[in-house]
Amino acid sequence: VKCKNFRKHDLIVIGDGPKNKNDEKNVFEARKIAKHKLDKNTQFIFSKKNKGLSKSIIDGVTNTINKYEKAIIIEDDLKLHESFLEYMQNALDFFQDNDQVYSVSGYAYKDMNNSETDEPMFLPFISTWGWGTWKSAWETFDHNSKGSEKLFRNNDLRHLFDVNGVYPFSDMLESQKQGRVDSWGIRWYWTLFNQKKLCCYPRNSLVINDGYDNEATNGRGWANNFNKKKMFIEDIRPTKFFNKEVKVDEMYYHHVT
Repeated sequence: VKCKNFRKHDLIVIGDGPKNKNDEKNVFEARKIAKHKLDKNTQFIFSKKNKGLSKSIIDGVTNTINKYEKAIIIEDDLKLHESFLEYMQNALDFFQDNDQVYSVSGYAYKDMNNSETDEPMFLPFISTWGWGTWKSAWETFDHNSKGSEKLFRNNDLRHLFDVNGVYPFSDMLESQKQGRVDSWGIRWYWTLFNQKKLCCYPRNSLVINDGYDNEATNGRGWANNFNKKKMFIEDIRPTKFFNKEVKVDEMYYHHVT
């Protein structure tokens, strides 16, 4: 494993159950590969039944975070830079008592390698591609997206939630509430947005999403616009944590939107 400090972390692998008989072969093969490749001290939690995306993630994060107080969540189709875990752990430690930061992302929507500073950046929306949070923040997770109706009564607020019109997240949230999609991520985003909280990002992406092929699920549409990266930039400098005053990085926000 190339990530620095990997051995210092407890690894828990959580796998959902097969959706149907046709899905059993691929699911069991994936579990077999995971057990073969990962350390013997790894804890494996495999569901017999298919919970679905949201319940599987929510249950997994909740159970882990109740035990450890904080957690780093990685999907199986992500490529990680060697400094990913080091950055995540430093960010989770540094901002643990900062009630303005609710989430930490190892993915960056746009590399800012020409930046004059190595401090992290902050945005009012999340990424779920290699992320982490704390128990205190996760306990506010809004399962029912209470109050989101106001997005449809206030066009300016809705436009802001849609990241200045980049993607119709408000429609996705409405589809979630009506049961047409199964997304925990849109509800986590609403949780932060509604409470005016921020997500911490590195200056350069420490994650590449490699899960976009004909077999991939839960990874289509808007996210593809940010998935052109195939290689990490060279000479990524470590993120420096020394300033606990956080605010939205307007220049970065402009680049993303």
